[in-house]
Amino acid sequence: MSFCRKLQGCLFALAALTLTACSMGPSEPETYTNPVPSFSALPSHSDPTGLSSSVLNALKQRKLTLGTDHQVLPYRGGLCTIPLLYSITPSNIKGVFANGQDLFTGAYAVLVFNGSNWMLHNSRERTSEIAPIDVKNAIEEHSNILKQYSLYLQLHGTLSQESLDELAEIFIDNQMILPSVIIADVKYHRLIKGSALKSSQLYFSEPAAIEGAFFLASTPQQDDINLIYRYKNAKLLPSSLVVANDFFKACNAGGIFVSPPLVNLENKTHLTNEAIILGLPSDADFGQLAKQSRLLKQGKYLTWLGEEQGYRVALKREDKCKAHVKTKVLDERCGTREKIKQNELTSEKVVLGWKN
Repeated sequence: MSFCRKLQGCLFALAALTLTACSMGPSEPETYTNPVPSFSALPSHSDPTGLSSSVLNALKQRKLTLGTDHQVLPYRGGLCTIPLLYSITPSNIKGVFANGQDLFTGAYAVLVFNGSNWMLHNSRERTSEIAPIDVKNAIEEHSNILKQYSLYLQLHGTLSQESLDELAEIFIDNQMILPSVIIADVKYHRLIKGSALKSSQLYFSEPAAIEGAFFLASTPQQDDINLIYRYKNAKLLPSSLVVANDFFKACNAGGIFVSPPLVNLENKTHLTNEAIILGLPSDADFGQLAKQSRLLKQGKYLTWLGEEQGYRVALKREDKCKAHVKTKVLDERCGTREKIKQNELTSEKVVLGWKN
């Protein structure tokens, strides 16, 4: 299979417990009030505004949370098979990105030198009418946010030693670390290595069948997604996924990450949001609970790809040995099973060291 066909195939294959103090008075109070929910343990990109602790807890059990505007997000970025890079555009530098340390491993931006200034462009300019903005002003205004992330910059325009040093100076003046990665045409790689940006790792802007090379590849069917690949041992290995929105779908693209359902909703007529969250299959769209409620009553559900499928859930069998209440017979069986397990562990030989 040719390198290009391999690339094409890869592109498309793609809260906290609250303790209440004991009363110090001589008698119990006549009434008790529920403790105020604490959301201090939520990841930084969560936004609990208007949500009950029961909904947030149900989402957490499925490895999900809600962010700004109630968009469904992975509970942690590490749940995604492929690390996520936030695609910065002139219009989206705020929002979830401002608090995305637990979700994104870095940030990606397209910078173009227009002959006199560096400009921040939309990563998919051919599909966008968003006007570019001056990089110097953007960094000065949002340096506190940008400092949280490793930066991946794709550079365009006619580059020179002077323009590259000017870009480095913008970062230095704002007390920022220089970009971790620079993505550029191979003809500029030597020039970049001789500039003030020489500490940045260089990636190719086009597919390159060079052992160990990293390169950027766009996905024609997705206007807001790019992929960074590494070419190793004649194979294309996805390294990072560059996204500007719909992070739940982007995370799923590398493999379903949502944990298995905990309840079976078949033949259920009264469906709360908590029940729907706990009962939907792992490949469901968790951002449309109202529609899911209607479909579930028809024995169907909506997948994250927008397809309606028949609802069928096989719950994982409960381990009776972990139950709080066990019969005497069950207790004996569980004890025997544990002894067998321990015997297997102690009989294993473990060798620490290495061969000469």
